[in-house]
Amino acid sequence: MEKNAMDKQAEKDGQAEKCAQAGQSEFATACALRAQVYRMLGSLYFTELTEEQIRTLAAVDYASFAELDEELARGAKEIERALRHVNSSTREELAVDYAHTFLAAGAGRAEARAVPYESVYLDESGLLMGPSRDRVYKAMLKEGVLPDATLNVPEDHLSFECEFMATMADRAAAAFEAQDRQEALRCVDVQREFLHSHLAAWIDVFCRAVDQTCRTKFYRGVALMTRAFVRFDAELLDEQARLLG
Repeated sequence: MEKNAMDKQAEKDGQAEKCAQAGQSEFATACALRAQVYRMLGSLYFTELTEEQIRTLAAVDYASFAELDEELARGAKEIERALRHVNSSTREELAVDYAHTFLAAGAGRAEARAVPYESVYLDESGLLMGPSRDRVYKAMLKEGVLPDATLNVPEDHLSFECEFMATMADRAAAAFEAQDRQEALRCVDVQREFLHSHLAAWIDVFCRAVDQTCRTKFYRGVALMTRAFVRFDAELLDEQARLLG
């Protein structure tokens, strides 16, 4: 009888260990995927695409996004359609649209534009290097995650905000795998706060501007996917916080 009870307890302990391992694997996998998507999106907004980037993007399995979110899947589908028939003129076409859509820094406020800087959308002046940029800088400085200063690009550029989220996701995964749940939770909370105070605060209006300004299906799909992923990620981060809390 005693042996039977011990066997049952051992079985419960084994199941608990498997659940813990599964939870750890799921958390680490989610962090890795989030970081990958943020870095992909960030690269699309920073500069014109290279031939290599275009070939890489054309080979992505966008169908996998359908399992995550409906709007995310629509954006991914639009990108897939835009890159279905890549040819010698694709890079030039996308480069022209990138310049038209994202580099119109001198446009008037009433003109269609999609400048990828937070301060343009959140600050009353609508100019670069405003108070919003200062707040982004302080948040990044606190975590020691600053962009390369030699680039001479304000820290509130969308690409840098995406990289900040990716880096903090990497740190959360590393802390969790090291069994430091407190640090993992702190990293998740940093991301939640940054997303709420920064990315989510301007991403909708920015993506609408892209949709109104761009001339290719590719960047229209990128904007749709970006907006959907930020919304999806906010929910995912809340779930991760509950898991660790």
